[in-house]
Amino acid sequence: MDKLCIHQTDDKMKEVGILGLGAFVQQSDKLLVLWSQRYFNRLWCAYEMGCFFSREEGQVEILPVKVAYILFLTAIFWHTLMSVFHISAVVFRAAEGDQETLTLVVSTAAILCPVTLVLLPLMNYLGMSIMRDVYQLPDQLNKFRLQDAECFCCTHRHRHPETGQELICDRELVYQTLTDLYSPSQRESGRIDPLEKFNRRVRERLGPKILRRVGVRFPLKYVLFLVTVSNLAALPRFITRVVEGSGHQMSWHRAIWSGLVFLQWFQRCLVMIFFLEISVRLWNFGKFRHCQVTWAIMLSPIQLVVVGCFWIGLELPYSMEESWVPVLVFLVALALCILLRFC
Repeated sequence: MDKLCIHQTDDKMKEVGILGLGAFVQQSDKLLVLWSQRYFNRLWCAYEMGCFFSREEGQVEILPVKVAYILFLTAIFWHTLMSVFHISAVVFRAAEGDQETLTLVVSTAAILCPVTLVLLPLMNYLGMSIMRDVYQLPDQLNKFRLQDAECFCCTHRHRHPETGQELICDRELVYQTLTDLYSPSQRESGRIDPLEKFNRRVRERLGPKILRRVGVRFPLKYVLFLVTVSNLAALPRFITRVVEGSGHQMSWHRAIWSGLVFLQWFQRCLVMIFFLEISVRLWNFGKFRHCQVTWAIMLSPIQLVVVGCFWIGLELPYSMEESWVPVLVFLVALALCILLRFC
């Protein structure tokens, strides 16, 4: 994208492009950092931070790139798990013990269950990798120095590695722009190096901002989107149950019954949130263990057992007729998820 947006051969057009990029960043209200281990070692990333933090206001959100892979795999895992559950439940109810139907259910489970057994260790492996990366972030921030950042032209000694053509030095243009942005004010000493001023601002001002946002938690809005979309396919079945009615004649009995039906759908969302929170803690526990592949496999049955017990605990109270116990159990489970989220 940088090469498409900024001219690579004309010096004047390249300078205009770099200044234009900085102007867009400066006018932005929020900077979303797609963070990887190399982020603070890349000149262009440092330049974008420098332009954004040259202003006093602005929100910074940092999101490890690997989180996208984990959320994607979680969605596939949950859809697969729900598919096995729904197909089995529907077919069993329709057939009432028919042998051919039982064979179909077993065959479907035999196909889909191995998919979950493959996805879960893969998620665990990526999760432990994220935990290791995040653990190194404070040290990266403390040692941040713009002058040590890498760029394509300087790495290849200002010669294109394929054509041998001379490359314009990006570093000089970036240094000049940041020097203009961070030049000492009249109140500050004239001896302050603008680039060192920028380095100090990243370490002292940007560092705490990022460290408050990065941790072992997934961003809440992404979790809510993931949980809602992953369980949306099951919602029509619960709506159908409510429309068909409960058999209660009195309106308030029907309202209570309808609420309990929808509560079952919300419970699945809650189970998924609980799964993510438990997984994060297990990944944090295994991030520095030897043989990460083995640990990724070993953590899988622990996740399934813990989450399975949590889910069963939510479903069991529905066997009680005309009871408020499901609501109380749901509230306790919700409080537990909130506690795991913020503690």
